[in-house]
Amino acid sequence: MKIGELDQQKLGRVLIQASMTALYQKNETLQETMLSFEPDSENKAEWNFVKDLFTLTTDEIADKWYGGKDKSIGFIFKE
Repeated sequence: MKIGELDQQKLGRVLIQASMTALYQKNETLQETMLSFEPDSENKAEWNFVKDLFTLTTDEIADKWYGGKDKSIGFIFKE
């Protein structure tokens, strides 16, 4: 499960930076930004997760990041 490998602080930082990255790149949507943005190596996994949130289907996200739909349900109730 790749989701467990993400650093939550870095993920939060990436989410905060994403909208300003879109503004700086003069993109109208975050999806457009995520499709064109190449992250630095320090936050690459976190940027890739955010990119996937804006570009993949929910089934694809469940498979790629949570190990499948059946395994992902536990994360809904996890604190």
